[in-house]
Amino acid sequence: MKYFSLLFLAVLHYVAGYTQPIDPSNFPSPVKVACIGNSITFGSGIPDRSRDSYPAQLGRMLGGKWIVRNFGVGGRTMLKKGDFPYWNEEAWTQAKAFLPDVVIIKLGTNDTKPQNWKYSKEFLADSRSMVMELKMLSSHPKIYLCKPVPAYASRWGISDSIIVHGVIPAVEQLAKEENLQVIDLYNALSGMASLFPDQIHPNAEGAGLMAKVIARQLSGREPEVAKSLAPLESKNYHNYRSNLHNAQIVFEREKKGRVAFLGGSITQGSGWRDSICAYLQKRFPDTQFDFIAAGIGSMGSTPGAFRFERDVLARGKVDLLFEEAAVNDRTNGFTNETQVLGMEGIVRHARESNPAMEVVLMHFVDPDKMADYREGIVPVEIQNHEKVAAHYGISSINLAKEVTDRIDNGEFSWEKDFKNLHPSPFGHHIYYQSMKSFLDFCWSGFVVSDVKLTAYPLPEKLAAGCYDKGKLIPAVQVKPAKGWKVISLWKPSDKTGTRADFTNVPMLVAETRTGILNFAFEGNAVGIAVAAGQDAGTVEYRIDRKPWQKQDLYTAWSASLHLPWFYTMGYNLKYGKHKLQIRVLAENNPQSKGRACRIRYFYVNE
Repeated sequence: MKYFSLLFLAVLHYVAGYTQPIDPSNFPSPVKVACIGNSITFGSGIPDRSRDSYPAQLGRMLGGKWIVRNFGVGGRTMLKKGDFPYWNEEAWTQAKAFLPDVVIIKLGTNDTKPQNWKYSKEFLADSRSMVMELKMLSSHPKIYLCKPVPAYASRWGISDSIIVHGVIPAVEQLAKEENLQVIDLYNALSGMASLFPDQIHPNAEGAGLMAKVIARQLSGREPEVAKSLAPLESKNYHNYRSNLHNAQIVFEREKKGRVAFLGGSITQGSGWRDSICAYLQKRFPDTQFDFIAAGIGSMGSTPGAFRFERDVLARGKVDLLFEEAAVNDRTNGFTNETQVLGMEGIVRHARESNPAMEVVLMHFVDPDKMADYREGIVPVEIQNHEKVAAHYGISSINLAKEVTDRIDNGEFSWEKDFKNLHPSPFGHHIYYQSMKSFLDFCWSGFVVSDVKLTAYPLPEKLAAGCYDKGKLIPAVQVKPAKGWKVISLWKPSDKTGTRADFTNVPMLVAETRTGILNFAFEGNAVGIAVAAGQDAGTVEYRIDRKPWQKQDLYTAWSASLHLPWFYTMGYNLKYGKHKLQIRVLAENNPQSKGRACRIRYFYVNE
């Protein structure tokens, strides 16, 4: 130990620019550090690389006011014309999406291979391009260039001589031209061949020495190793009830696949969904995919169940379905019972259409769910959805719990990094990384040539009235009553917001007190899907001449948006023929500016 301490003090002699440390107190949340590199950064050859790679050890040394991420990829080059350029890797895209405050670049070892170094004249220019691209990030990171560690043998074509006489001079020149700090890992690990079992890659002790040198330069202080800070692993938030083997068989054998994404606005927008599509295309490069983007803002499990036939199954057989509804099932105000009716309806409808369909259920995060978990409570929406997932043997990914735990572990913050229940690009990346880890685990094996698809059996229903035969019926098909009219292309005149499929479409509209509108249907559940804007009124309804009930159509968001909203007016009815009657009342919500009822669809579970 005494020898190592003296050795480390000697190492500090080689650290350039350490007089300009980073002060975490100048940052509103933990300092984000992106470690860009090759297999040495990745931690190849280290038995527990998730704990002992240099980025993992660096994170523990720096402490809770820092977040360190490993973006290393084995065998990659700085040279754009190299055999495996880092530029082409998903890790490069992810590193930029991370919006780091600090970037550590440690590339160059693989560039010394003969097939790569023939482009040596472009090494400096390619390095400069990477630096300039990083400087353009909105986070304006501080960039450190590393001199590569020594190569103690000429293995895989790697040349220590070229590291010394080619790569290192280019690193020094670029640092001088761009006023960047250099971390001299070459001299820091010189004479330490015993720390390199294969003569190229450092072991855990060697990676620890790299981390100490970097930590000292970043922080300006003697690094201390945290005693028991193990990184959180996404697999702890995955419930593996199915390995998605049917989807793998179809994608690999048939070379065609249809993947659907059903959910709310987090699924509708670009982000994790686009990343999963890109992942699937890369994972199965010979497969022709048809991706169905069926996310619609503000819609949870009940709307999902009734639009499932139109928005998902109408395109044909689906092989893999990603479904999320936990956020909107709380904001939509559906009861525990109807949350199960909706989610079971989606799952059962899916499996009835294709018994081999693989389904993945996802629980996204919002502040209410974070608060529940911190009180030791599993959010009720997640409890309800997990009942369905367990009953049907469907895998699930609890991103609400994972994000909460990672924030509480000091890895990032809600306010600065995740931003909102509609995640920032960084937040979408967190979602994607967990999903990718899940899929990697599921598809880690090979498909045997004669293996057959598994038809999943349908168990008894959890809820007899689940919405497994949901259907949307355009409201304009119903004969208008007094005070009601059909508008062929309705759009608001109040200049407030709209949502797709609820503007410039046919609507059945009433704007004053009306007569009774009659809707005859056959099934066991019924409701209306409306555009609830700032003039939304109050309706009264009844089924089969039972007592009238009131429904206020004005929502918490109606002041600024003609919000698509699903109001269920009857469920768990006896299967058969029924009549729904609706009329608009003269009374309205005190916050509303009118008495409007604009019906886009009636929905029925047939």
